[in-house]
Amino acid sequence: MNKQTEWALVVGRMILGAIMLTHGVSKFIGLDGLLAQFDVLGFPAALAYVTVFVEAGAGATLLLGIFVRISAALLGFTMAGAIILVDFQYGLIQGYELPLVLLGLSAVLTLVKTRKGALYPAFHRPVSTEKHNFPSGEKRRSTQTNETKRSIS
Repeated sequence: MNKQTEWALVVGRMILGAIMLTHGVSKFIGLDGLLAQFDVLGFPAALAYVTVFVEAGAGATLLLGIFVRISAALLGFTMAGAIILVDFQYGLIQGYELPLVLLGLSAVLTLVKTRKGALYPAFHRPVSTEKHNFPSGEKRRSTQTNETKRSIS
């Protein structure tokens, strides 16, 4: 992946993270109103708590650059739910246009793997590129050299 694409994904991740963290925190601050709104719509109160947790938590993890694909996928499901259950009835303009954009950005971040500008490497040890010996003495095929392949045959 080229540097421009990597940096574009960083910008998208930061924007989505900031928007969703802000949405989650504002819903937490106005939790009583949110619970009342969910009750009027016929949704269980637990769904309101899940929504707040996913929006704030996944937004924060996107800003930090950890668990990016999982967080983006959770936000995508949240936005799909918002579109289907609440905003679709109002039409595209001033209805589900913002959730649709956030859903699209979530889909991009879920599907494309990038670590640029992320804390991700600090939480994971590097994967060794050395050949591994397994208990049977055989080596994994993808790590075998041509010489090893000939000697096994």
